[in-house]
Amino acid sequence: MTTFVLVHGAWHGAWCWDLLRPHLEQRGARAVAVDLPTHDAAARYTDLVDVVVGAIRDAEDEVVVVGHSFGGLLAPVAAAETQQLVKRIVLLCALIPVPGRSLRDQLSTEQGIFTRQMARNRTERLDGTSTWPEEQAIELFYHDCPPEVAHWAAARGRPHAGTVAVEPCPLAAWPRIATESIVCRDDRVIAPAWSRQAATHRLGAPARMLQGGHSPFLSRPVELADLLQGGGDRIEHQRSDGSVRGFL
Repeated sequence: MTTFVLVHGAWHGAWCWDLLRPHLEQRGARAVAVDLPTHDAAARYTDLVDVVVGAIRDAEDEVVVVGHSFGGLLAPVAAAETQQLVKRIVLLCALIPVPGRSLRDQLSTEQGIFTRQMARNRTERLDGTSTWPEEQAIELFYHDCPPEVAHWAAARGRPHAGTVAVEPCPLAAWPRIATESIVCRDDRVIAPAWSRQAATHRLGAPARMLQGGHSPFLSRPVELADLLQGGGDRIEHQRSDGSVRGFL
């Protein structure tokens, strides 16, 4: 049996996987959603990674780590610390870390990581966290969800601290674990064009494409479950340096 360790993104929590988890379990998998202290400005990169590492080590089966959005910065680091337990890393509409560099460094040198919509209307708070007004959260994250789901999700959003964005990624090198990227065609947060390019150049394989926006676990949980379950059947891509990075 496979255990999917699900790592949420910024402004979210473990709740965001609630619609996806039953569909993974119906397909014979286990699904564990971690809850990260991303709202805590005192939490460091390693503090967040430790939460994911704990969930991986608690699993009784082979593990697939799924990092959504900001969670993409954490999933490969946690997998690197538990390489004997992790079968695959999936980066879902995700940021892709560069070993030894911070997200702030990436943003200063790479163009087009975030969409133009992402730059608007975020509320910065005095405690170093940020939030989104409900209307803007729906427009960015949940625009293709059923209205009742979109409002439910927007109401559950929580502040996100920017601390980790300025810390260098703890990886010395990318882990020797099969890694793939799933990109949503109408993502309004992480630019699909950047995601496709990054998958090819950094992971060594084309991204897998899914219809819809940034939160397919809420808008398309059945299709996403099929895609996650089917990923392990694809052919692993072996790079010339011997590392396994992605899928063909």
